[in-house]
Amino acid sequence: MSSNLPNWPGASEVYSRAYKVLENMAGRGHVTVLGMRSHVSDDMSKLIFALNRGDEEVIKGLLLQTHIYN
Repeated sequence: MSSNLPNWPGASEVYSRAYKVLENMAGRGHVTVLGMRSHVSDDMSKLIFALNRGDEEVIKGLLLQTHIYN
């Protein structure tokens, strides 16, 4: 796990879960590869951007919405 995680309590566990969700989403068709480019679904994109920002509330909310990918 990256040492650049946010410092809010439980961040490591939440990020670990989020990366698992992203992996499962990718395996279920949320990534499209067209030639040399790839495109991710809106749901994946929202989670990726929230992780990049370290936005605790958005990440946790999206994980609740994407519980089927756990």
